[in-house]
Amino acid sequence: MQSSLWPLLMELAGQLNIKVRVERLEQAPGGLCRLKGQNFIFINQSLNQEARTLRLALSIKELNLEQVYIKPFLRDYLEQLEK
Repeated sequence: MQSSLWPLLMELAGQLNIKVRVERLEQAPGGLCRLKGQNFIFINQSLNQEARTLRLALSIKELNLEQVYIKPFLRDYLEQLEK
């Protein structure tokens, strides 16, 4: 189920003007950061697809999403994630 959310989360990241990069990271799973005025979500490429999807969702959830249209089932998913 989670991996099927990947394209929807990627679309949402695009709407939020966030670039998602799957990169080789030493020990960190990844997360949201800002570099040179641009928002990025870095995701460790060693994670499996389910873990990548979860990391992307958790990173997006850190943002203020109240004024953004999100499909209801995706918003429900994001709201159910633990911080």
